[in-house]
Amino acid sequence: MTQGPRHGLLWAELREATRAGHAQAEASLVPLAQPDSLAGYAALLCVLWGFQAPLERWLGHQELPPAVGWPARQRLGALAADLTDLGVTGTSLPEATGLPALGPGTTTAPGVPGAAAPGGPGPAAPGGPGAVWGTLYVTEGATLGGRVLRRHIEGRLGPVPARFLDGHGDRTQPMWRELGQLADRYVHGERDRQLARQAAIQAFAAFSMWAGGHAGSWVNIRDSAVGGCSPGGGKTS
Repeated sequence: MTQGPRHGLLWAELREATRAGHAQAEASLVPLAQPDSLAGYAALLCVLWGFQAPLERWLGHQELPPAVGWPARQRLGALAADLTDLGVTGTSLPEATGLPALGPGTTTAPGVPGAAAPGGPGPAAPGGPGAVWGTLYVTEGATLGGRVLRRHIEGRLGPVPARFLDGHGDRTQPMWRELGQLADRYVHGERDRQLARQAAIQAFAAFSMWAGGHAGSWVNIRDSAVGGCSPGGGKTS
């Protein structure tokens, strides 16, 4: 990923601050990023769901400036469609809890270990706009890496359902640059910039823990059109 002042000064600061955490996050995903079957690819998407879902819902409850164009940046629908195409069904896929951006008020859905409770407004951003923009840096930056990952996976498996990994399509790079420029307009003062750095660093660390802790321990899609993802490992019958 190439970032610099042309993407926004805050984005350049966050790139430097998260360099080590970003590398660790990518390394945590390596075991799942080399799928040799559609089942392996589905397992990767299940891990990505577990991190993307709670953060995207939380961001949707924040007071984002209209210029961000939040409706066009939401990607859970694309990820759900990919999982459905792969035969993954059910609405209780495990999700990460206790993510830094979500604050201590994050709850767990009854009967679903590790699944964040759906619906309802999320807690206000701890620290204000700095934390929101630091989190956006991670979730939106993932659209760039996702497109690289999509090409890698399709090189191994051929065409796969990849709406989510395709990010924002041909608009991915322009939307990333536009967001970086907006960040400089809405994140003011050293305190907010520090909070943005902290949020981004913590988000990468949380992803590393989530992906590293779940890679290789998922039930993948069945050999019929119906399946599911859950911790436990092995293949269902």
